[in-house]
Amino acid sequence: MPTYASVQRLSRLLARQLKARIREVNEQLGSRIAVSGTKGSIVSRMDDYLQELEQTGAHDALQRVWSILEREDSEPEDGHASPSHSVHSPVHYELLTRLGDDAPPVSPTPYAAASGISGHSPYRRANRERLHVNGNVATNPPTFRPCPFYLSQEILSEIAYAEGSRRWRRMTGTKRCISCMPRHKVLELSTHRVMVYCVDAAQWLAKPYEPMPVEFPPVLELSINHVPIRKNLRGIKNRPGTVHPVDITAHCCLKPGASNELNIVYINTPKRYAFTVWLVEAKAASDLVDVIKQRKPFEKENTQQLHHRDNVWLIDGGDDDDDDDGHY
Repeated sequence: MPTYASVQRLSRLLARQLKARIREVNEQLGSRIAVSGTKGSIVSRMDDYLQELEQTGAHDALQRVWSILEREDSEPEDGHASPSHSVHSPVHYELLTRLGDDAPPVSPTPYAAASGISGHSPYRRANRERLHVNGNVATNPPTFRPCPFYLSQEILSEIAYAEGSRRWRRMTGTKRCISCMPRHKVLELSTHRVMVYCVDAAQWLAKPYEPMPVEFPPVLELSINHVPIRKNLRGIKNRPGTVHPVDITAHCCLKPGASNELNIVYINTPKRYAFTVWLVEAKAASDLVDVIKQRKPFEKENTQQLHHRDNVWLIDGGDDDDDDDGHY
């Protein structure tokens, strides 16, 4: 099974070494991985091939591939392919996030179970190095303000953190996020939904332990398994917290352990956003009505006092003294 060290070693290989080993993989396993193009594109193809082997359960072939990729060579691997450069490569970041295994042990997650990495969090070292603003680092997924319609249960993906536009209306922030269905349960569509949450990364990283409002970029394109999601995500007057998360259940493969690819593209904003995919429990309208019925009713006097205070504030413009009597 691939580890963080083996992925890091793959990134340090020179381009000619990586091409030679991929040719050997093609020869031994009969695969057709192209070796043309830049090193980043080659690593991306190798990443896709490893994912395909893992998802199809070809564990023997996966072990053979990694035995070839991890083989020691006599010639040095450092050269111009320095680890510091590769860590900040977007392709390498994706590879580290999905296959890394060098994070402190935490409770098992659906993502870890689907990846075969038991007892480790999907938020790896690469994520921790990139998710920082003004020295603040977030190692846990963002939490969101409570909503009466949804109850978040489990996170199904890593944190997809895309950069903001460097030049107004010219640069584009993109990200690919892999979400994995839980292996230990079968989803009930009547009560469970798969939803995409988004948050302003700067605000979240400044206060990582506070519940954040859901906020999407003003110009956003989402696609799940290459199916575009068309929905108004601006909210009321573009204010954060006035928009619901995006329901992608209808376009996901819901089989236990299945993987789904979420592509994110947003433009025309200097902000940076963080995306996560959650399994949520949807509350039916009848359940919400029952909750409201069980609440203690307001007394008549309390209701009249609230109305009187609001009316006084409207008449005086909120500038009267503290006795709330409506007089200056």
